Amino acid sequence: MSDFGYLEDVEATIAWAKEARDFTPWLAQNLDRLGTAVGMPLSLVNTEAGLPTVDDRFSADIHAINDSDDSTVLIENQLTTSDHIHLGQILTYLAGLEAKTIIWVAPKFRDAHLAAIRWFNEHTDEQFSFFAVRLRVVKIGSSPLAPLFDVLEQPNDWQRRTARSARTAESTADWNALKTAFWASLSQKYPERSDDFGGGMGSNRWIRFGEELVIGYYVAKESVGVYIRGRRGVSAEAIATFLGPHSVQLGEQLGVPMGQGGEWYYYSRFAGDYKNPEDAAKMVEWLGITIPIYISALEKSFPNKGNMP
Repeated sequence: MSDFGYLEDVEATIAWAKEARDFTPWLAQNLDRLGTAVGMPLSLVNTEAGLPTVDDRFSADIHAINDSDDSTVLIENQLTTSDHIHLGQILTYLAGLEAKTIIWVAPKFRDAHLAAIRWFNEHTDEQFSFFAVRLRVVKIGSSPLAPLFDVLEQPNDWQRRTARSARTAESTADWNALKTAFWASLSQKYPERSDDFGGGMGSNRWIRFGEELVIGYYVAKESVGVYIRGRRGVSAEAIATFLGPHSVQLGEQLGVPMGQGGEWYYYSRFAGDYKNPEDAAKMVEWLGITIPIYISALEKSFPNKGNMP
């Protein structure tokens, strides 16, 4: 007869000592696990995303995209029992990021907070979805630790919504294939882009500039774009202050104003339908030409890749 072990729950802090330093980066790189639990495909946009429309002390843990409809998803995670601070931050971020889906992850939820999530799902428009997801860390004997996500609260009609989403699964798979083909085409025509950060079927790539700045670029179903943002942990207000003295020079070189993209500074986009081969070629070419312009503009303004004091 086979021997069977017992599944044991362990404290989440045994797996990740610190929330911001350890858990948030891990979760950002493993969104597929969370996405499977809640029933939606997730792609990372940014972590510790500062909101220029609110107090700069606030930053969202993870800003993601629901790949089935390109809507914004906010993920607020913690390694402690749910608290009022995180609940208040969720409401702040909901407005600041124009999120359609809020996912709150914690190892334990107070009844009052589960009731609040339930109330949001019952009293807000159908386009908004709120999830309370319990984080579990388990092991069997001396086995490696394994994370589990248990959905405690979700929209009342989520099963019906998921069924509708399943009907679009084929188109989502097609889009993922198109994104993969797009990045391959960009790398083939512009080999210098092959070493940029990002990978797989994600929508975003990025280039680090100094210790604070990032040149980001993306592909969406109807556009591509380039922008400047701060690296994780640097507030949007700090980046705006840093770029401010060079705003005129950068604006002239890039042809776009500094602030029209929210936390994406000097945001520029090129519209097109990637399913159309002619548009696709133009979108690849536009990115291939535009990205070096952004690199050159920053190098002229910060010749030593000057970092913030």
